[in-house]
Amino acid sequence: MDVLSARPAALLCDIDGVVRLRDTTHATRLEEQHGIPQGRIAAAALDPELLHQVVTGGITADEWCVEAAGRLAASLSMPSLAKEIMGTWMDPMGMVDDTVVQLLAAAAKSIPVVLVSNGTDRLERDLSLLGVTAHLPLLVNSARIGYAKPSAEIYRIAAQRAGVSLERCLLIDDTQQYVDGARRLGMPAVLYHGHESLRRALASIPSSAGQQRVTP
Repeated sequence: MDVLSARPAALLCDIDGVVRLRDTTHATRLEEQHGIPQGRIAAAALDPELLHQVVTGGITADEWCVEAAGRLAASLSMPSLAKEIMGTWMDPMGMVDDTVVQLLAAAAKSIPVVLVSNGTDRLERDLSLLGVTAHLPLLVNSARIGYAKPSAEIYRIAAQRAGVSLERCLLIDDTQQYVDGARRLGMPAVLYHGHESLRRALASIPSSAGQQRVTP
């Protein structure tokens, strides 16, 4: 169980897997539809080196799609379909977890809430179209700053965006590696595993900010 030793002065929250949910069976359905061996779409698109490039802004989402399609082409009897298939896989924006957005928006009335994501250059567009930005406008997108979680720099930049010191921020994330990275910096962090875990974390937030923000 995650226990917070002090009330946070700002909240840093992951996006994918928390605020935004994606269909994890989409790749499997595409592979079945086109007779592609299972796992090839992910192997082509989510190669760690390639993924690092796109989430740190080294390449755009469009360039990521082209490169991943090229890698996928070797798995297809009709390589010309690779770009279409990869584009179809990458296109869905996912769906918003309205309960999470409502909980975070309520917290944002008391303390700064900053969304922190290993995203691509499409992230801002997606969040705007999904209606998230209207409720949670503060964002640190790894593709815009050149640092991805669990890098210390992305957490420091997010804390600066919130206007408080790093150790007074609380991170909510569904990836243990990123939670551990935050804790190594002395920042409280909670592993997200559903609405109740978020509610428990937010219970430590006072009803009004009441404390002076610290600008690092």
